[in-house]
Amino acid sequence: ITRINILIAHFDFSFKFWYRFKHALDNVYCLPSFEVNDINKVIEKLKILDREIVFPLTKIGDNWVLEFKDTEGNDIEVYSKINNM
Repeated sequence: ITRINILIAHFDFSFKFWYRFKHALDNVYCLPSFEVNDINKVIEKLKILDREIVFPLTKIGDNWVLEFKDTEGNDIEVYSKINNM
């Protein structure tokens, strides 16, 4: 872990991976977050795999962000730099 605080933990692999700690009422849970080069390709793949997008594509800062449900019901966040779109 290269950075951690009350909101995030950053793991330094050969790619960017974050756990974002989401606070919902009294519950805290981890949201895996991956950076991708082309978020439009991710959206296409999610449609093919019939995965539910639970947080629609949204501009947050200098990123495009969305969340989807994986096959086990976990929320996964995917983001891409705006200039990569």
